[in-house]
Amino acid sequence: VQGGHSFWSDGTARPDITPEILHNTSICAFQAQEFNKAYECMSQCVRVSGNLFGKRGRCWLRLGQSCIGIYTNIQQDAKLQESVEGQNNNTTEIDPLYIGSEEDLSNIYFNPLERAITCLSCAIAISSSGNTEFLNAVIPSNSIFAGKILPLLPKIASLDLDLDCLEMSLATLAYVKLQLKDHAGALAICKLTERLHSENANKDNRCAATSLQIQKMVEVYSREATVHTAG
Repeated sequence: VQGGHSFWSDGTARPDITPEILHNTSICAFQAQEFNKAYECMSQCVRVSGNLFGKRGRCWLRLGQSCIGIYTNIQQDAKLQESVEGQNNNTTEIDPLYIGSEEDLSNIYFNPLERAITCLSCAIAISSSGNTEFLNAVIPSNSIFAGKILPLLPKIASLDLDLDCLEMSLATLAYVKLQLKDHAGALAICKLTERLHSENANKDNRCAATSLQIQKMVEVYSREATVHTAG
């Protein structure tokens, strides 16, 4: 096979592929809860097609969700959790340009939540069209993301807000913050998401089912964050 490995990480044969095939395979793998393959395919997709799929906030959202799926699998698999423990490099921030690299894919079980933060930050930056309010809320000015991705925003940002993607990315990031015990950070993101949702609930381009799902997610995460930050 030209242009890469002849097998996926799970041992199945991989044909010669295009970004479209990678994208569609990732969606199917995610729906089948094969989160490793979902991440592998989508990360390769945005890496080899930065001018198309790399500009889609929903691709980065799917990457972040796949990272959470990988994290959940680790928590549920005692043997896998044991193999990962002690090998985590304690990285607190993942370079966005690292996503989809050979090294990234070979270390897919390590730091999945940190990967999720990077991917969700990309999703938020793109789907908000680089809105500084959202960027300042989720991206520290001294972060790797700020230094390497924010200067590219005029090139990668969407022309229009993708409100469903933006709200889902924020809500998902709040969940990641909770898992990392950053309760104050999770609560701040929940409040931002609630305000965004309230201001845009009646827009014609909203998906009612997705909007309701996001609202319920944020309510749960907000309550949990409030419990831990009270007093």
